[in-house]
Amino acid sequence: MKKYILLILCVGAVLSAYTQEKKNESGSASSSKMVQSYHDESIDSMRVLEQWKTPALTRPIATGVTFKRLIFTLKDGNPIFSSNQYINIIEVDLSANPNLKFAVSFPGNGPTSLTTKAATDRAALAAINGTMGSWITTDRVDYLRNATFKGTAPLPSWSTSVVTGNNCLDYIRGYNTAGTELRFEVPNFAGKKFTSGSEVTRSDRRTGVVKIDDMGKLVLECTFGKDINYEYRLDRDKYKYVMASGPMLVERGSVWKMASNDLNDKRHPRTALAVMPDGKVLMIAVDGRRAAKGASGMTLRTELSKFLVWIGCEYAINLDGGGSTTIYARDNVSDLADPLDNGILNHPTDNTERDKDGNLTFDNKGERSQGGGFILLLDERSTPLK
Repeated sequence: MKKYILLILCVGAVLSAYTQEKKNESGSASSSKMVQSYHDESIDSMRVLEQWKTPALTRPIATGVTFKRLIFTLKDGNPIFSSNQYINIIEVDLSANPNLKFAVSFPGNGPTSLTTKAATDRAALAAINGTMGSWITTDRVDYLRNATFKGTAPLPSWSTSVVTGNNCLDYIRGYNTAGTELRFEVPNFAGKKFTSGSEVTRSDRRTGVVKIDDMGKLVLECTFGKDINYEYRLDRDKYKYVMASGPMLVERGSVWKMASNDLNDKRHPRTALAVMPDGKVLMIAVDGRRAAKGASGMTLRTELSKFLVWIGCEYAINLDGGGSTTIYARDNVSDLADPLDNGILNHPTDNTERDKDGNLTFDNKGERSQGGGFILLLDERSTPLK
């Protein structure tokens, strides 16, 4: 009798879970944005872990470098966050290939550049777009404000307009495509003056920093609460490249607590960097703004940050997303299902062409030119570090 009772209880639990899952799959767009229950998240996390171990698609790029594509769809009954998700990841294991080095590059001959151009100019194995911001005055809410050039070369003539804005690109250090070192320090924040050592509460957009040492190793660090000139003071003999960005997404294996606002709570394409406990680095591009094609995009606060925790990231930081999201690989992935005529692995959204059904196309031809720098993965045998 007890066996029959136990069997009935098990069947009831399975039917309950199945019914709840079907409700999630058929829910409206508005309900998909709601914070999910613990039960829903446990299902999502299991789906993520399963596909992280066995991706929908995986390809080698070079020794120690692997491309992974994770696909979750309502149609196939395996959505996450009650939505379609199309996630592109380049996994980098520096310990497996001593020739691999990370670097930061600026646009070479103007205020903005394409990620593909920044990558090909330095023969990079892989690349993603960098931080939010621009070196020119625009209607963007994050860019340089009253910047003071601290480098060894004259301030480029095209950068003379970086004198106004709202929030700040606190700091970025790197090289342009010609190999010229560029360093910008921002001595104020949101219009207020700060002296070295002053404590500041940084915008969500600048709560972390990407640091790359002279050996090309990439490290992520939370800078929340540190003084405004922290990035500038980083040891120049050790950290050759520095890029301020944010918000932090994961710190010490836990979701980083960020503010509730449009940047963090609306679904968009996303770019991120993450570091695993074993030191592997993930370059991440989440496709979005094409829900009908299988790519809803993610929120930062309740979706991307959790996804990264589920796959085991120890640290992660947000970079510029939306139409800027671009991930590139140079070699060995030409047999992907979608054409790879330009090396772009994701589906940038600036292409306004439509298919025969009137839907915006889902291809790799909508790359956006941008000014917030680029994260490159170099093979030192072909591209020595500057």
